[in-house]
This record gives sequence, structure tokens and C-alpha cells, in this order.
Amino acid sequence: MQPSMRHAGRHRLWWLTGLLALALAFTACGADDDSDQAASGGNDTAAEAPASEAELGDLETLPTGTDKLCGDKPIKLAQVDGFGANSWRKIVRQELKSELAPCTNVTISYAQAGGDIQKFNTQVNSFVAQGFDIILAYDDFGEQGLPALSKATKAGVTVVPYISNPGGTPGEDYVEFIDEHREEVGKTFAEWLNKTLDGKGDVIFLGGIPGNPSSLSFMEPAVANTDPGITWVQDKPVDTNWDPAQYTRVTAGLISKYPDLSAYVSDYGAATVGSLRAYQNAGKPMPALATLASSNELGCVYDEVKKDWPDFEMVWVEGTTRVVRWAARRALAAFNEIEIDDPTELKMFPFVDTTAGKEPECRTDLPPDADLSSGLTPEELQEVFG
Repeated sequence: MQPSMRHAGRHRLWWLTGLLALALAFTACGADDDSDQAASGGNDTAAEAPASEAELGDLETLPTGTDKLCGDKPIKLAQVDGFGANSWRKIVRQELKSELAPCTNVTISYAQAGGDIQKFNTQVNSFVAQGFDIILAYDDFGEQGLPALSKATKAGVTVVPYISNPGGTPGEDYVEFIDEHREEVGKTFAEWLNKTLDGKGDVIFLGGIPGNPSSLSFMEPAVANTDPGITWVQDKPVDTNWDPAQYTRVTAGLISKYPDLSAYVSDYGAATVGSLRAYQNAGKPMPALATLASSNELGCVYDEVKKDWPDFEMVWVEGTTRVVRWAARRALAAFNEIEIDDPTELKMFPFVDTTAGKEPECRTDLPPDADLSSGLTPEELQEVFG
């Protein structure tokens, strides 16, 4: 659908783009370098793919054949986050390391901008100046981050943004945008709310850093698909910086302002633990919760409160930490001029639904921040939080 693009002065990029658009090391912008290597892997020029481009990818099933995308040239890959100060981002970094483990020719560096667009741009520019071959970007700033990504592409870097849409044009400003199928997530939330609330009630959406496009992109389809009897009491996400402590403070205020809320929707379940704590502190049962990107701790708190809150219901739609795997595959294929038919938009999966008897686990052998729906092994999760 999109035209092919060129890796300026070095590589001609040819690959089929999709019909559907979805560690601990820092660079000289303030960091150390990190090399991630693994034991083995072939470098054939044909790659297995989890689904055809005409289909949604399935986040419940990990991709295969990444070893065939590695190529045989040394590759310097940078992962750049607009915001990185939460456990979800740490898990995503480990997912990237896991997916690229067969590629012993790839070294990985990491930087995060702490929610500062100027720092994000500087980090991208610094990786370009250092001669990095690939940049994987979570652009929390939307179109504000596009100029830096587009400039990197024009300088010959293979750029693949994921999850947070920078705008622009795939094939020109970057290789391709890899995303979760947000409309489907929003519809899932709406269907669950319609059923759980019997089509009526007041609902609010808890988002992340101010103005981020990711939160809004989940909220909009949820609002559009809820029954007429369901009222969204605010027309944009409530800002929380995806911080559990701020979730507690914000929710305490919402309890006073909206004492009869029927449900919360959140795009970061790991921090929504803070909302449950706010209701515990207020001596009130938590309304229903629809969320994604959850954590072991949320399951443990559910175990803690369900006796006192017998009517408390939750749904978790998961798979978010896995998206970076498909972004890495797309970037490798583009850099190494390998045809690939991976999807660019990925379908999340229901991991918990208490209304259907699918309750969350509480894993005492794993840390509270562990995302039990991630594609990591328990050992890899321990490495994240150890």
C-alpha cells in the first residue's frame, strides 16, 4: 500500500508494507552503552511471519523466525522512549532484548526523555550523529516528535515507531508504524461496560502524561461504543503520569467529585492499583474497572479486597508489552532488505475477566510490577526487576 523507501546512501529498503497500520543503557545524551547478545541464530533471507499483512497480528502468540531477519552485518539499534519511568517500559525493554536474542550482530542502546519533548528530539538526533542504524521509538508526544524521526529517516536511519502514533507518512517519515488495534480495545471495553453496568452509569477514563495521544486513542472508541445510558463524566482522559501514587491522589479527588461513579477505564492497570488504594482509604468499594497493561500487584490487591468488595468486577485486555517485538522485526527486515509480511496492527487479548470467572493470579514468586501477560519467561521477568 505504501511505496518502498531507501536507506539513504547505504541500503535500498524493499519490503511489503501492511494493509493495516500498530536494556538499561543510555547513550551519550546521558547514558552508558549496552550490548545484548545471545547464543545462536541463522541469517537466511526468508522470514517466517505470524500472520499475513491482510490480517491483524495476534499478540497472544509470539512471532517466530526472527533469527532469519538478523542479517550478517553489525547493527546498532536504539530504543527511544518519550517517557520511561514505569515498570511497563522496563518490561518492554526486556521484550525487545528477548526478541533480538538470536541476533548476535545487534547491539541495543536505550534512552528515555522523561516526558520532555526537547530531550526526546535531542536523544533521537544524538543516536543519528553516533551512526546508529535503527531507531525504535515510542513517541509519547505524537506529532511533536515527528520532525526528529523524519530527520533521522532522511539521514539514512531505519526508524520504526510503535504504539504512540507520530503522525506523518509511513514510507517517507519512517519505515512503518506498528500499533495495537486500539479501536478493537475500545470496543471491548465498551461491550464489557455495557454488559457489566446493564447499559447505564457514569464512567471516567484515567490516562497518562498530559496530552499524550495513546490514552485518547483508547478512550475515543470506548466512548463511541458505549450504550446511550452510559455517561462519560469527562470528555478527555484524566492525567496521572501513569504513576501509582498520582493515581491514588487523583482518584481520591474523583471520589469526592463523582461519588456515584459506576466504572473506571484505565490504560495502565499496573498503576491503577493506586485507585484501589484510594477506595480502600475512603472505606468504599471500588467501582468496576476496565484496563490494560496490568500487573501482578493488581491481581494481588484484587485477592486482598474481593472478600470486602464482592461485587467488584475487572477486565484486563493485554499484550501491550509485546508490540515492540513486531517493531523490531519490521526494522530488521527493512534494514537487511528482507521481504516480510508481518502485520502492522496487532490484536490484544482478554487476560482477565472476573464477570466470566477468569480471575487474576497473584504470583508471590514474582515482583509486584511483573506483567503476567507479557511474552517473557519468569526468569526474564526476574531479570527486569532483580
